[in-house]
Amino acid sequence: MRNRFKNFTDGLFGSYSQIFFTNHRWLAMFTLLASFIHPIIGLSGLSAVCVALLLGKRLGFAPLHLNNGTYTYNVLLSGFALGSLMGSNTYLWLMIPVMAVLSLFVTVWMFSFFTKYRLPILSLPFILSVWIFLLSLRGYESMFHLQTWLSSPESSSFAFVNQVSEFLELRLPEGILFYLRSMSFILFQQNVVAGILVSVGLLMYSRIAFSLSWVSFLSGYFLYLHLNVVSSDASFSAFGFNFIFTAVSLCGFFLIPSRNSFLLAILTAPFLWLFIMACQGALGMSSLPLYSLPFSLVVLLVISALNNRLVARHFILVQYQQFSPEKNLYAYHTYMERFKKDTYVHIQLPVYGEWVISQGHEGDQTHREDWRYAWDFVVQDEFKRTFKAPGENLSDFYAYGLPVLAPADGYVVTVAEGIEDNKIGDVNLQDNWGNSLVIKHSDNLFSKLSHLKKDSIQVKQGDYVRKGDVLAQCGNSGRSPEPHIHFQLQNTPYIGAKTMAYPMSYYLTKTNDQYTLKSFDIPAHNETVMRPVPNRLLKKAFHFIPGQKMQFEWDEQGRTKQENWEVLTDAYNQSYLYCESTRSYAYFTCNDTLFYFTSFSGDTNSLMYQFYLAAYKVLLCYYPGLQTCDTLPVDTDLHLTKKIMQDFLAPFVIYCKPSYHSTIKSTESASSEAGLVIRSEISGTGSLGDKSRIFETVITENGIHEIKVFKHNQWVSIRAIAS
Repeated sequence: MRNRFKNFTDGLFGSYSQIFFTNHRWLAMFTLLASFIHPIIGLSGLSAVCVALLLGKRLGFAPLHLNNGTYTYNVLLSGFALGSLMGSNTYLWLMIPVMAVLSLFVTVWMFSFFTKYRLPILSLPFILSVWIFLLSLRGYESMFHLQTWLSSPESSSFAFVNQVSEFLELRLPEGILFYLRSMSFILFQQNVVAGILVSVGLLMYSRIAFSLSWVSFLSGYFLYLHLNVVSSDASFSAFGFNFIFTAVSLCGFFLIPSRNSFLLAILTAPFLWLFIMACQGALGMSSLPLYSLPFSLVVLLVISALNNRLVARHFILVQYQQFSPEKNLYAYHTYMERFKKDTYVHIQLPVYGEWVISQGHEGDQTHREDWRYAWDFVVQDEFKRTFKAPGENLSDFYAYGLPVLAPADGYVVTVAEGIEDNKIGDVNLQDNWGNSLVIKHSDNLFSKLSHLKKDSIQVKQGDYVRKGDVLAQCGNSGRSPEPHIHFQLQNTPYIGAKTMAYPMSYYLTKTNDQYTLKSFDIPAHNETVMRPVPNRLLKKAFHFIPGQKMQFEWDEQGRTKQENWEVLTDAYNQSYLYCESTRSYAYFTCNDTLFYFTSFSGDTNSLMYQFYLAAYKVLLCYYPGLQTCDTLPVDTDLHLTKKIMQDFLAPFVIYCKPSYHSTIKSTESASSEAGLVIRSEISGTGSLGDKSRIFETVITENGIHEIKVFKHNQWVSIRAIAS
């Protein structure tokens, strides 16, 4: 029963917030309150939504779309329109259930059709439903006391509210007055107070959406002043919300907000005028109201065009909707900062241990022209020598005979073998590449390993190999004066093919005994590089299996509190942690090298959020002193004032850049394999109190043993409970 009531209230508030393409509860409340400035309009909209939610649940429509308002916000608009058209009469309450059912069915039908073409339904179901209603009552207008859509029976509003509205209308500048009227027309009213309530709700929901609404409105207002193509001030207010809707939806919801979004909000204004005039002319003979039809047509036109681009530039469509312009922008910015160099196929170093790049890209020896994107690997000692004395035989060289590994999963497509290893200083120009392997990793990505040791190749053509499998040994065949490994990426399966620039996924560099983690980068000439070796404890602790459950407890204000998590996987095979009590989700990725979170939604006061921050990015390898760094979402733990300022400026400049740093150390009483502590720090958030947030995650044989959070100048210990 409790869940049913919660789902119903979620669907109810979702219907009001989805008018502005969001799930923001405060905006829903302000919109609900503003709708009741005219009680009949407010009650008719509320009644229609309640009927639709109950019927939709009864008929078995998708709970997700009912609970978030996707199926019912058009029903709400239809209810508002019905209350505005019919006013207070008996027939209104008879027609509300009919209109609710009609609008719900039209919404479900349009939603199933439009989503096939990656298009939104916007407010088209509401428009079609009201048109059907008006056409069906032709000749019965007097019987049903129908009014025109531009009229709103203000006499039914609260007297005090009307007095305030009249007072403000006499004192507000014309531009602000028209803006507020346009906002109230979204709820089929002409009341300045209603417009103020909706505007405040919009400002609380999103500073970007609020700014866009003004930019687009002022563009339309400029055309109104100079073209004079509407009959009255009231007519412009009735059309003005089309400009507001277009900017808020297209530029703040469907597109990643940017400076280009504001430009687009200005550029679409003339097109909106064209569509308003065209729709008004086309509907004039039928006397049907155009409502938000121009907004819907313009937005669909732009999105359809952008969906059919070959290359997405300047205007980036939102791929994963978070129902907030700021969240969409910050998530996109964080993703680009973290993963812009990420590749579909992760290529790793083809060797174990420490190797030196004796020749990198654009090398001055043989890596030139079509073969400039390649690496040569050798092994050196502390004196930078590649051999032990006397250095006359192949066996004197450190690299000779060492294993060569598969850089990624794939099929062996080409094998060249049987070529003798050269004596030191000699080269074989006839068999330039020597013993070689070519592995296919994807349709246009192949790797080639050359100068391999004779008779050391352990695979044959057609074999499937996995990342890290031993393929052969380092040799000195072909054009190779001393033992080394030549490694390159190419887009064809042929030995001797042109090289292509492609980064290594994860590798370490070593300088003066200090390690640095590199991600999707190009190893440089003379760099000492190595493949990260996973630590057993870390890999075990962060190997979260779907269905796994975890419990934690901590003491707060003399009471012991608990939080339970479960590891789940969604339909897209993305794993996440879920806490039912706080309704929090933390999506993560775990590979052989790293564990990292990709997103969080839910209660930022929850323990899960603390763990999300503490283990935002963890290197699953133990190298003393190695620091792991990453970029946090822009709005992570920002002070309210700083967040509001950043929100307004975010489409133009992002200056708040929270950062994450972590290091791993051995516990004092154990070796690195017996216990580890991940110390992580978050800085640059501008939050109140400490300038940075510090966490310590204790790892033992049993996994995550304890999470320590430094808050209010003291440590809070969160203990794991064995399940």
